[in-house]
Amino acid sequence: MNKRKHKGSLLRLLILVLLLAGALQVYRWSRTNDPRFYLFLQSRPGRVLARIFHWGSAAAQAIPEDKPAEELTETERAVMKKMREKLLARQARYRLVTAEGRELTGWIVESNSQYVVFEEKYGASGALQIRIPAAKISILERLPARIPPITYRDIRFQMEFPSMQFYKKPPYSILTDESYFHVERSVRTLQELHTEFMRYFRPLLSRRNSPLPSLQVLFFSDEEQFHRYQKRYCRIPEPTAGFYSPTLRRLVIYNEKRSGWLRDLEEDLRKSAEESGLSTPQAALRKRKIERALLHEAEEKTFVTLRHEGAHQLFFAYGVHSDFRVENDWLIEGLAVFMETRPAGRKDPRRVSTLRKAAEKNRLIPLKRLMDYRHVRGFLALGSSAKVELAYCQAWALVHYLMSDPGRRNAFFEYIRYVRDPRHLREILHSSRLDLLARFLRSTPEKTAREYRSYISRL
Repeated sequence: MNKRKHKGSLLRLLILVLLLAGALQVYRWSRTNDPRFYLFLQSRPGRVLARIFHWGSAAAQAIPEDKPAEELTETERAVMKKMREKLLARQARYRLVTAEGRELTGWIVESNSQYVVFEEKYGASGALQIRIPAAKISILERLPARIPPITYRDIRFQMEFPSMQFYKKPPYSILTDESYFHVERSVRTLQELHTEFMRYFRPLLSRRNSPLPSLQVLFFSDEEQFHRYQKRYCRIPEPTAGFYSPTLRRLVIYNEKRSGWLRDLEEDLRKSAEESGLSTPQAALRKRKIERALLHEAEEKTFVTLRHEGAHQLFFAYGVHSDFRVENDWLIEGLAVFMETRPAGRKDPRRVSTLRKAAEKNRLIPLKRLMDYRHVRGFLALGSSAKVELAYCQAWALVHYLMSDPGRRNAFFEYIRYVRDPRHLREILHSSRLDLLARFLRSTPEKTAREYRSYISRL
């Protein structure tokens, strides 16, 4: 009896030791950004532990894309009704085309045989009324009352930020406290990015037969609110105008025009103009020039961030990247930087200049090291801003090289399909990424590195 009890105790101790060892291994994977951690989170035990320990924002991932109407709570139904009403209220009711071909969509305020007073609304920012003579109207027709479907994720998104305005511009769902004009420009940028993404990467889509999750965009105008949210949900909070969270499946953007650094810089320049002894008209003119230049710089910075982080969102949402994040930094960042320019894939003079200077001084990061690099902080862990910038530029150049020739592009796409397949995880973790890519290019690592270096010199 004592012998049996002793064996039972040893067995329980062994099980406990194995469980502890497994927990330590999972913890180690989580700290090193190992793809096996994210693969584990997709298993049933992983999902249970993720909920207990709040790993990977599991609560956000658990929200289904949609739910039958009868399963919604009373609160959720009320929120959905309010969202529908607001979308309908913003939807234009009429389409008017003038004799000169100008097209307007909006509302009729007043109408008679002599003229039509037509109104265009600009979200919560106001409206513009135009009086148009009847003789100058070519077409005036009523538009059908249609709004895009509101999903369950949309409802929960709105409930998380009840004071923000909700916009639905398929495939995007947007919440913002920003002005209507800036939101519209940003959404047009994202829709343009989406079109270009499809033109380049449609062959890589892995979720064609499953419903695509709505692409959520959270747009802040308050800098402090953005940074609080960033600190909570971004694994590597950095001074940036936006980020994409794969766990939240959400693009989060901040309007740089309202940034503190912009206000501080403007104030410094204003004081400098005053101290230089310029006359009042001269100082006013210089101040206006400074304001225009700063505004342009802020808009461009927000635009680049929007396309870069928006590209991350598309690559993850459409399954080009794996759910267990096996891709190394060069691939994730190189593809995002490739999509930064307008149009996507255009040579970026600033990055070309950085590469040329590094090549002249023989400071380029060796290709094998660049491709094998993987860190929880990404390229930011390289330290100095110059090294980080060079890594991004080289990753962009490598993707640009692989996308520049149809044969190389097909081989590159086959490489991506292979890497994201969990069945190949063991081999990938123990292989040099350069060796693996060279295999798909039907080349050798040495030849691939030489051709890459030669391509940089020709940019």
